[in-house]
Amino acid sequence: MTTKNKVTGKKLTVADLTVLTSDELGTDRSDTYTVVSEFLRQVKNQIMQGNGVMFPGLVNFTVKEVPPRTIHNPRTKEFTEYPAAVNLKVSASAVLKGNVKKHLKPAHVQNDPTPSQPTRKGKKKTSAGKQTIKKAKSKPKLKGKSTKR
Repeated sequence: MTTKNKVTGKKLTVADLTVLTSDELGTDRSDTYTVVSEFLRQVKNQIMQGNGVMFPGLVNFTVKEVPPRTIHNPRTKEFTEYPAAVNLKVSASAVLKGNVKKHLKPAHVQNDPTPSQPTRKGKKKTSAGKQTIKKAKSKPKLKGKSTKR
């Protein structure tokens, strides 16, 4: 699900960020664009050098080296050497995730005039609002065969 921003109605771009920042600070847009572009260039350069980049409360970029290894294809039963690799891991901070869950609702919930709480499968709500567990149905016994010895 993509949330539209208020400036362009799509994902936030560098141009959108420039407009928002220059309007907020009251600075010239060309100067603001230069600062935003240089900031992003510095972040990219640090990642390309193998350094991690951390923005507390927002996102972490981590570069991880994966050693070479032998992998197994179960279909052909062949073993293949997999070369060493470098992976980039991007993870949102727990603070940001918590804020998103707290302040944003899915689109189908926002448009629904009667909010309802989904119940977990296998449980039903009683009139007091407490959940009770349904009893599991017993398996039918097989005719002609004894299950006891």
